[in-house]
Amino acid sequence: MGKWFRKHWRAVVTVVLILLLGFSLDLLIAGSCGKPPGSGARAPADAPPSSQPATDSAPIAQLPAVTPGPASKNYAGEPGPTPPAPGGWHQSDSTLVVCGAGGNTDWSSVDSTFHVICRCTLSLPGDGWAFIAAGGSLAGRDCEYEAQFRLGIDNAEGDPGTDRWADVYGDGGDGMDTSVALSALRPLKAGTHTFYFVGRRAGGTGTVLLYDASLAVIAYGAAQ
Repeated sequence: MGKWFRKHWRAVVTVVLILLLGFSLDLLIAGSCGKPPGSGARAPADAPPSSQPATDSAPIAQLPAVTPGPASKNYAGEPGPTPPAPGGWHQSDSTLVVCGAGGNTDWSSVDSTFHVICRCTLSLPGDGWAFIAAGGSLAGRDCEYEAQFRLGIDNAEGDPGTDRWADVYGDGGDGMDTSVALSALRPLKAGTHTFYFVGRRAGGTGTVLLYDASLAVIAYGAAQ
């Protein structure tokens, strides 16, 4: 060992010096380039945007109440009562009344003048609105025909603005050829009113036959 060291001591010393020099350079580089504590934190301007959705605290606008106007098919041409505020009528200051008629019955006619199919009566304590709906199943009994139907308020002739037409032709004799449906929203004054569902034969030679006709009215007005 002693002979080997005496023979190679210069090489050993050179290697040790090289190792010490490299270690010293590492310490110097670490001291000059090391980041101070907290230097890895982002500045507020560099921070990424929040992943949480933004919250809009503005209130949602309420849609206005729908009321019939002069351009509407079922507008009666009269100003009517003050329309309800957005959100509808409130139970504390309004009244709901209903009436209806119908059943498992048949109605038929061969006349060209209007006849009452169904009627009902109600009393509204204050000005308001009435929604009227009527319908039935129209069938062919013998020959072909064209039928006409209407709704009416306090008028058994009906309102032409609610006209519905239906043609019935011979098919296979199944007895249920087409459906009839009418509806209207009308302003209504306080008081007692009778509502009508009327019909007639408008053409052809057959007998107008309506199964299970019905009439329903919902009226809503200011309480007294």
